[in-house]
Amino acid sequence: MGDEELAAAEKYNELLDSNIAMVQERTSALSEDDKQTVYYMDSRFNDAYHTVGTGEIQESWITCAGGILATKDDFEGRNLEITAEKLLEIDPDIIVIGAQTQADVYEMLMNDAVLSELSAVKSGNVYRLPQGIFPWCRTGPEAAIQVIWAGQFLHPELFEDIDMKTVAKDFYKEFYGTDVSDEYIEEIMAGHLCPGGK
Repeated sequence: MGDEELAAAEKYNELLDSNIAMVQERTSALSEDDKQTVYYMDSRFNDAYHTVGTGEIQESWITCAGGILATKDDFEGRNLEITAEKLLEIDPDIIVIGAQTQADVYEMLMNDAVLSELSAVKSGNVYRLPQGIFPWCRTGPEAAIQVIWAGQFLHPELFEDIDMKTVAKDFYKEFYGTDVSDEYIEEIMAGHLCPGGK
């Protein structure tokens, strides 16, 4: 496309690599007992029963951040439908909901009588993932900062020196030329599509 675009792409790759390395270094001393199982719920299918297995980007950032993909021993690939029985058997420590329609799927999950038996639901460990230009949890540019978010989310004690809102603001300024307001950053981090949105 041109020298300017090539320079931006190279800068992005450097940021992605350095963020991954930083998070891996900070979480490298964790024992298996320090790690929680994380179930990724894919909201694109408008139900609480779709997920990913091993080999997907979600496993990459969960593992890098010091977590364990709850479905890694049972499934491979993406766009996978899980049964309620299997999800109850896995019984993850944490449930994270990603993709664009997470607000609706969050409501479905929290109102599902069967899945109310999940430990994560009972303990309140169900979370929506950030989304800005694109959902951070998938194969978009924000993957470069999602890995830091995931590390801080799973192990806040290892990332106390990092202000995730500043990281996000700097990212959008550098790569999109946009000054994102505090209000919008709050909504992005909460997984809302816009201020006042679901």
